[in-house]
Amino acid sequence: MSGSIVLVLRLITAIALFAFVGWALYSLYRETRRQGLILANRRVPGISLAIKDSEGDSLRYFSQPEISLGRDPSCDISTKDDTTSARHAQLVYHHGQWWLEDLASTNGTFFK
Repeated sequence: MSGSIVLVLRLITAIALFAFVGWALYSLYRETRRQGLILANRRVPGISLAIKDSEGDSLRYFSQPEISLGRDPSCDISTKDDTTSARHAQLVYHHGQWWLEDLASTNGTFFK
C-alpha cells in the first residue's frame, strides 16, 4: 500500500472515532437533560394533617416538600406545648413518599 492510502485510512478512522465520541457525548447530554426536566416537573402531592392540640382540632393542607413542626413561631405547624422542642420534627417528601424526621428533640417524636 502506498503512503497516501494509509494516510487517508488513518484520517477516516480518526474522523469516525471523533464522530462516535461526539455522538456518545451528545446522547448522554440529551438523556441527562431529559431526566432533569422530568425531575424538575414532578409535583409534590399535597398532604392534609389533622392537628389535635390544646387549642382544639384543625385540619391543615400543605403542598410544599418540607413541613416543620415545633414551638418556634416560624414553624409551619407551631404549638405552645412545653414538651415540644423549638424545632421538634419535620415532614419531608422524597422518594415518592412522606417521611417524618425527628430533629434531635428532647422528648422524641410520636406519630399516630
